[in-house]
Amino acid sequence: MSLNSPESTPANPSYAVLRAGLVGGATLGLAMAGQRMATSQEMALLGWFIVIFGFFCVGHFAVRELTQIQNRRAIIRLGLVSGLIAGIVAGLAFVFVNLALSLDTEQLQLMRASALERMSQMTPQQAQALKDSHIDADLLAQWSYGLATGCCGLMVPIMGSVLGAFGALSASNKSSSSAEPSA
Repeated sequence: MSLNSPESTPANPSYAVLRAGLVGGATLGLAMAGQRMATSQEMALLGWFIVIFGFFCVGHFAVRELTQIQNRRAIIRLGLVSGLIAGIVAGLAFVFVNLALSLDTEQLQLMRASALERMSQMTPQQAQALKDSHIDADLLAQWSYGLATGCCGLMVPIMGSVLGAFGALSASNKSSSSAEPSA
């Protein structure tokens, strides 16, 4: 039984979308956790490229077996939903990994050192405004880390839906071009 046989094609497109979204989201959640724990900036950047390409693949895999759907809007919608599911799962994994890392004392020291390094690059006016506000540097680092985690946790599902729709569109273009008779 091959992957493209009629017996393996799901009768309901919702099953393919859900399967691609959940499996892809779990896989990309692990990739994001690995990317987050990268030791160099180059490896972290490579991790983000893997995640971006992974969301594209989630949309592609959600609709690649669905040859009976010819409406492009329906195909894009299926890719968007599978990317959204994968993005929610991966976003939750990202938030949980950052939450676990924020409880580590060594990680807190690294965050504090990074925040102090960035504060040393401020202009004198910015440094004076920070000093006048009476905000503790540790509190500022914690708030910025929490805000960044929350914003990234929200942006991952949006990024997943957009890239999933593009991936689904690429799968529909491939199947429609291979379905045309050759002369």
